[in-house]
Amino acid sequence: MERDLVMLKAVLKADYERHINKFALLEARDTELVLLGDSMLAYYPVKRLFRGRHVINQGIPGDTTEGVLNRLEHVVRLMPKQVVLHAGTNDFVLLEDDAMAICERLITIKDALEKAIPKVRVLVVSALPIHPGKLKTALFVRDNAKLTGLNQWLESHLPPKQYVDLSKHVIREGALDPDLTTDGLHLNDQGYAVYHRHLTARLW
Repeated sequence: MERDLVMLKAVLKADYERHINKFALLEARDTELVLLGDSMLAYYPVKRLFRGRHVINQGIPGDTTEGVLNRLEHVVRLMPKQVVLHAGTNDFVLLEDDAMAICERLITIKDALEKAIPKVRVLVVSALPIHPGKLKTALFVRDNAKLTGLNQWLESHLPPKQYVDLSKHVIREGALDPDLTTDGLHLNDQGYAVYHRHLTARLW
């Protein structure tokens, strides 16, 4: 298990660097929205669901709040009107952080963006639950109780206008609705339809 985790971290690091190199080439031009976070945003079908809008996807699979914090320059350069921040669940596994530390880092990210980008609107999305029965490897196991705890921290430390609780729309019997997921962790097309509907209700 420990060896598998070391290998996973190496793969994720290489992928992180590839994404950063790609983000460095993006040109700033009337960016309406930047999606900033981990695989939940990286796999978002942006072209199909945000058709007609200038949306930049800066999600990186396996990213942590630490990784996000270290790449904010690529968001700031685009000067977006809005930023959706969805990250933190990987921190439990890859950084072995607790909910309070993750929440504090998410707030640090939000504050840094607001300081660097005049009039930007930052929305922080809740952690989504997993469905343990559909996971294909123990490496991706998260504790739904810890994810709920993180959301409680976020809700109590963020202004209501900046916290978006999407977890309540995808949960069933205490876990991620099995009809909305591909592997117990990530969303399928139906899941993203739900995610998109409730997120965009807060965007425009």
